[in-house]
Amino acid sequence: MTYIQIFLIFLLSGITQGALGFGFAIISVPLLTLILPIKIAAVVVLLLGFITNLQLVIRLRKHVDLKIVSTPVVFSIIGRLTGTYILINSAGDVLRVILGIFLVLLSIYFFRYSTKIKIHASFLNGSIAGSLSGLFGGMFNISGPPIVIYYISSINDKMKYAACMQITMTTSSVFSILIHILYGNIDWNVLTYVGTGLAAAIAGSLLGLYIFTKINKENLNKIIYIFLMLMGVILVIR
Repeated sequence: MTYIQIFLIFLLSGITQGALGFGFAIISVPLLTLILPIKIAAVVVLLLGFITNLQLVIRLRKHVDLKIVSTPVVFSIIGRLTGTYILINSAGDVLRVILGIFLVLLSIYFFRYSTKIKIHASFLNGSIAGSLSGLFGGMFNISGPPIVIYYISSINDKMKYAACMQITMTTSSVFSILIHILYGNIDWNVLTYVGTGLAAAIAGSLLGLYIFTKINKENLNKIIYIFLMLMGVILVIR
């Protein structure tokens, strides 16, 4: 029964990732921790998220804009180092609630005024978005929201947005995977669960990507801001 549950969890997570460009961890982590220890669940989600993002990068590689993506990627790595340090030395529950409230307020603001706000692709904006993305990724394994807001506002082309999102998420995940390898957290047990969820995550992401191509940019923006709001509420409740 556990393996069936894992399959269904990663199918849903993959669909979310493919359709919105993010959300894999926020869907899979809470559900997976109901049936697996948190330490194992976190590593399984990290590895499957990396694989899912990587295959989406391969499919969307022609749409990647290196000029836009390079700055956020570099600063997201720096942010991850800082976020990991804060996680180790701070009260994680308090920080998680603060992040949740911030996401709710930010989502409401952008949902109402997104057509009037334009965040341009620049070194300053990219460095801020990348740093915050890495910071949140290091502290909570939730790196999507800051970089989503930056890309969805500064990139008009849907496919370019999706490609830049996936390559940013994939690159930042490498750092976390290396840490888990160094600490010996990736063992045969973890790989067994990864194998169970692999087909579901990939199939779900492809289905999600198909859904993504059918959504117009305006509706996509609204769906993303609503999902960010829900992420914030979940973080506060947890």
